[in-house]
Amino acid sequence: MPSADPLSATSLRSSAPSGRLKAGVIRIGTMKKYIIEIDGQRIGTTRLEKADPPMGVVFGLIEFEGIDNPYKFISHYCDINGIPVNENDPNLEAIFTQSIEGLSVFNEDGFEVKGVSSGISGFKDEGYEIEIIGISYPFFEEEFPQHVEEYANQFS
Repeated sequence: MPSADPLSATSLRSSAPSGRLKAGVIRIGTMKKYIIEIDGQRIGTTRLEKADPPMGVVFGLIEFEGIDNPYKFISHYCDINGIPVNENDPNLEAIFTQSIEGLSVFNEDGFEVKGVSSGISGFKDEGYEIEIIGISYPFFEEEFPQHVEEYANQFS
C-alpha cells in the first residue's frame, strides 16, 4: 500500500547517493538541462525553454526524478512549509504556488539562476513548470542569450 506522505513515498533523501550531487547543467546535444533542487535535494531538471527577457523571466517544464506524483509532492511541500498557493485543485491535480524559498536552479557552472521569486505551477495533464521571475542583467543576457536574441529578432 503506498504511503500517504508524498515526501516519504519519494524518499528523496534515502534515494540520493551519499554526498551532494554537483549542481549543474546536463547537456543533450546543444540543449542545456538545469538542475532543480528543493532544500538542497535534487528533484529534477528543466530546459528553461521559455522566457520574457525584458522582465528577466524564464520558465520551463520540469522533468521530475524519483517523484511518483508531482502534484502531491508540491502540495505537501507547500503545506508543511507554509508556502502560499494561489490555486490548488486536487481533482485536476492543478497547483500554482507563490514563491518557494527553498527552490533552486543551477547552471552548468554551479551558479544559482536566482531571481526575485521562483515558483511551480501546472496541471497533471499538461505538466508542471518552474518559473523564475526578476533575474537581473547582465546575468540574464549572459545565461540566456538565445532568449534575448529571439526577443530582439521579433523587432527586426
